[in-house]
Amino acid sequence: MQQRKIGAGLAYLNILLKNGIYLVYTPLLLRLVGKADYGIYQLTSQLVSSLTLLALGFSGAYVHFYWVEKKKSEKAVALLNGLYLKIFSMVGVASIVAGTILITFSKALFGSSFTDSELATTKVMLSLMVLNIAITFVSSVFDSYIAANQRFLFQQTRIMVTTLLQPIIVIPGILLGFGVIMISLVQLAFSIILLIANANFARKQLKMKFAFGKGSGLLFKSVISFSGILLINDAVDLINNNLPGVLTGSILGPGAVAVYAIVLQIRNVFIQLSTALSSVFIPRVNELVSEGATDEQLTDLMINVGKLQFSILIFVYGGFVVAGKWFIQQWAGNNFGMAYWMLVVVMLPLLVPLSQNLGLEIQRAKNKHAFRSWVLGVFAVLNIGITYISIKVFGVSGSVTGYFVSILVGNGVAINLYNHFMVGLNMVRYWSKMLPIMFFSFVSIIASELLKLVVPGDLFMQTSVGVFVYVVLFAVLFLFFVLSKDEKNQIMYSVKKFIK
Repeated sequence: MQQRKIGAGLAYLNILLKNGIYLVYTPLLLRLVGKADYGIYQLTSQLVSSLTLLALGFSGAYVHFYWVEKKKSEKAVALLNGLYLKIFSMVGVASIVAGTILITFSKALFGSSFTDSELATTKVMLSLMVLNIAITFVSSVFDSYIAANQRFLFQQTRIMVTTLLQPIIVIPGILLGFGVIMISLVQLAFSIILLIANANFARKQLKMKFAFGKGSGLLFKSVISFSGILLINDAVDLINNNLPGVLTGSILGPGAVAVYAIVLQIRNVFIQLSTALSSVFIPRVNELVSEGATDEQLTDLMINVGKLQFSILIFVYGGFVVAGKWFIQQWAGNNFGMAYWMLVVVMLPLLVPLSQNLGLEIQRAKNKHAFRSWVLGVFAVLNIGITYISIKVFGVSGSVTGYFVSILVGNGVAINLYNHFMVGLNMVRYWSKMLPIMFFSFVSIIASELLKLVVPGDLFMQTSVGVFVYVVLFAVLFLFFVLSKDEKNQIMYSVKKFIK
């Protein structure tokens, strides 16, 4: 419990720290390397991340099987560790082979919209990123073991250190003439360091052991049966997150990719606000299911975590609606104004799945995650077609259309029905707790936006007044109409304890 509290607290601190640095770091990179080179960096990142599919869903299966095998014996856990080390070592080699093929055919992919120098930079960055992802695969074996043991303090401290050091090293390197390639060089160096740190902590502090041989074949069949469905999840995430950027680059060129990259990065910040909390509960969910927890107990946990997630997410969403136009203008520049409207569109449907992350972990713990994967797989395919047509018709703004449809209908409607009728979670009770938060949040957003229309002065003045009214109105409505008496008492107790 203490590790979960510390982990959740540090996770949110890391988000604040990471994105505080990001606010300064990204516009500085844009000015130092230029819009085109920055677009190349984002495009190669999205392209190389497609190699994560080679993991075949094994990463997400580890925590589930850790608790299954731990109930048997420590030797069974050692056999699981040995199996994962073999799998991810082979996956690392496969990623290098696949990456080499990708580099070889990069001209066929982007030759029509990239200059020769841009193509040369792309090839160098692809090479460095492919090595980086191969090392990351091996490191994930130790990282998964650390997470399963709920050692969140080590994990979050490690993230904090790398977050602080990366820009401190990258910026001088760019100024010395390494250009945008410096980003990939530093990422590769950190991956090597983290592999050593993870392995050292897991082996020496947590006494991680490996076993090979008898029994691994049967275990492999169980793992691949479970993780095969997770592979579809990974493919869906890859299509939804990265393919629009690749299509944008191939059709419109690296300058348009830079606009989409701004949307992708701010959207990822939004996603982090949810996963920071739910990730520390993944081992707990698997532990509860392995101990025979009832559906009502699991629903209670999902509501408790989901209510906090939903409140944070919708507050941030409203704040972005009110202040986002001015923020992007000041932060990225006047050329990125379209990114504001694209973000307002894509962040809205995300409120549903991001507040229900724990529902996915309950599905996996119960081994009832197949339906979700197939449904979202269908919507991901639709996303490809919708996105391609939309980019051709609407330009860069069309890159988010397919994503909006797939998240709204797939996650928002289909998965909620599945959770209620098949997984056993009481989604009617869940939404009875979320709808008041949504209603009073939108009241705050609409009131603030209407006020901005009548406030005299420039965009900064209108935004300042709008944000002030939004925060005050949201806090008052939340306090009087959303929080229960017990929740108010808990907040007061936490505040008094913190002051003391």
